[in-house]
Amino acid sequence: MKAYDKMNNLTIEIINDLQDENTLEVKRFAVLRALTTNFDEEQEQILSPLLFDFIIENKSNEIMDVAVGVAIHKYIGILPISKIDTIDVFMNDLAEFPNKHQLSIVKMITRKLIANYPLLEKEYALEKHLSNIVSCYIHFCDHTPEINSVDRAILLNLLLSLRLLRSKFFYKWFNDLKEKWFIDIINNRINKMDLED
Repeated sequence: MKAYDKMNNLTIEIINDLQDENTLEVKRFAVLRALTTNFDEEQEQILSPLLFDFIIENKSNEIMDVAVGVAIHKYIGILPISKIDTIDVFMNDLAEFPNKHQLSIVKMITRKLIANYPLLEKEYALEKHLSNIVSCYIHFCDHTPEINSVDRAILLNLLLSLRLLRSKFFYKWFNDLKEKWFIDIINNRINKMDLED
């Protein structure tokens, strides 16, 4: 029996509409409907690569801006923690995403790690990519007089993700921060997460 046979009409329609042969507008509407639709584990395995392809293909398409944001939330939301390293593709090309989508990606990574914190017991390739991006942001902050709130939020979530991964890189970059108010925000967020190491 095919996986499709087990799906209800709505999930079948959404997944079918995300197939390559359909127009971009059909795919856009399917992504928007997918956000509020529940898929079982088997269905998510089919949906996940379709969302991934949609994000990569449309990350710089202004017309698809809202749909890409929705696809990012759904894709990372349904991604098993065992496959978290697949987000490396996003991290490698992070600069190619608009700022608000960069923020969506790093916020969703942080949420995913918080939800799965007790299960994070191995090293992840994602850790090194996060650290490299933090390095760029800290350098940027040190040489830019006024940093916008989105860039600050991106750096905050990158650092929180490193802390959740129990990464040695977190302490390296945290100790390089110069602004006390920003250090206090990070400490406050970490204390609220009540991590047990």
